[in-house]
Amino acid sequence: MIGAGSVLASLLSWLPAIVVLSQHKLMVFGIAGVSLLVAGFVLQQSSRMPCSLDPALARRCRQRLSQGRKLYALSCTAFMIGGFYAFILPILQQSA
Repeated sequence: MIGAGSVLASLLSWLPAIVVLSQHKLMVFGIAGVSLLVAGFVLQQSSRMPCSLDPALARRCRQRLSQGRKLYALSCTAFMIGGFYAFILPILQQSA
């Protein structure tokens, strides 16, 4: 962890808004969570829609749906990891 303080200082000098985001993390995670719920609903609705009758377009449609599901799963995973580090880990560290 040598140099972590200087890395954090450099990061804060380049992006001072990170401090504001960390002060309002409940609101940031709330908005992100609602956005993920809406995106999941839209993804679910779009997966029920039929793809084109043209074989090439139908293949591309299925590929895009698959990519969308994978990206959504990755986004949800990142959200859960971030929520763990932002909310759960500090409580675990206080009790230890």
